[in-house]
Amino acid sequence: MKFFHSNIFENLRMGLDTLWQHKLRSLLTILGVVIGTMTVIVIAAFVSGIDARVSKEIESFGTNSIYIYRFDPGFNFDPSAEERMRKPLSYEDTLAIEAECPSIAFACAFMSPVDFFGGPFTQRVNVRYRDIEMTNAAVQGASPSYFKMGVTNIEEGRYFTDEENARHANVLVIGRDVANTLFPFSKAVDNQVTINGRSYQVVGVLAERDVFLVGAEDPNNETRRYTCLTSPCENSIRK
Repeated sequence: MKFFHSNIFENLRMGLDTLWQHKLRSLLTILGVVIGTMTVIVIAAFVSGIDARVSKEIESFGTNSIYIYRFDPGFNFDPSAEERMRKPLSYEDTLAIEAECPSIAFACAFMSPVDFFGGPFTQRVNVRYRDIEMTNAAVQGASPSYFKMGVTNIEEGRYFTDEENARHANVLVIGRDVANTLFPFSKAVDNQVTINGRSYQVVGVLAERDVFLVGAEDPNNETRRYTCLTSPCENSIRK
């Protein structure tokens, strides 16, 4: 046992002596090990963070949502004969999906006054509050079911109701960027704005949402407005 302990101390002494005699080599070796370990830890944490944020971003748009379009999304300047023969989607299609598909919790119709299939230079709607004017606002008519799908949160005011939608009330919910642009020094709720000369009352402002990588494409933050449906939905249905 005494011999065993003496060997341990002897080996330890020799090791420390070797390190002391080769100080620079020892320092570089230790530094390399520390840098390598820290690099692995940082990369692992970064990848884990990206994975969590991407998963959260996807979930925020609804992991159980289905989008139905008359045409394929994107700009299509040369639709096929089969695409041109497709019937426009209608509000009645939304009601039929909701009534005949028991697995569908909510069905929502969208309608845009702008034909985005016409290309990137399609004229946008004019939105105005007093002397402040916006021409880059995305305006969409939507049924109240959209707000029940958990993809938006209200920050000020409220969502519009089924009763308001049924009587085609001129009310709308706006995104945070719209509120900041049109109402920089006042509350947006209960104010009147005009869309292509028609007056609408702001009843709610969507809460700003943290977005990863996509920036202003978040529909809660960007220049977007949701109004009651006033005619059949020509472009898309979400369910």
